[in-house]
Amino acid sequence: MNKEIGNHIRILRQKKGLSQQNMADELGITVSSYSKMERGEIDLKLTRLNQIANALQVSVSEVLGEKEFSTVNDSKISYSDKSNESILATLEFLLQKVSYLEKEVYSLKKKKD
Repeated sequence: MNKEIGNHIRILRQKKGLSQQNMADELGITVSSYSKMERGEIDLKLTRLNQIANALQVSVSEVLGEKEFSTVNDSKISYSDKSNESILATLEFLLQKVSYLEKEVYSLKKKKD
């Protein structure tokens, strides 16, 4: 799974005409660390996926290898050729996001009290 995501990141980076050095600088990491991400040797956390998506000016769904298309009412629906793996990756991402938001809500409630 990590290798597939890394491959999607590499393809998106190359389409944007960016080097690994450009991406490493944008993310504040070494080229070596960035290269490991593209090779799938590093597990990417939610925050890092968001940073990569922002640097590439794409959605996190695109980083995960999903494609989007518009329906008649212009809402977005994601799909993937490898739907089971894609669904699992998206679910994992969303669960991490929910966990992060729960922590944020808890932190805000503590500050309020």
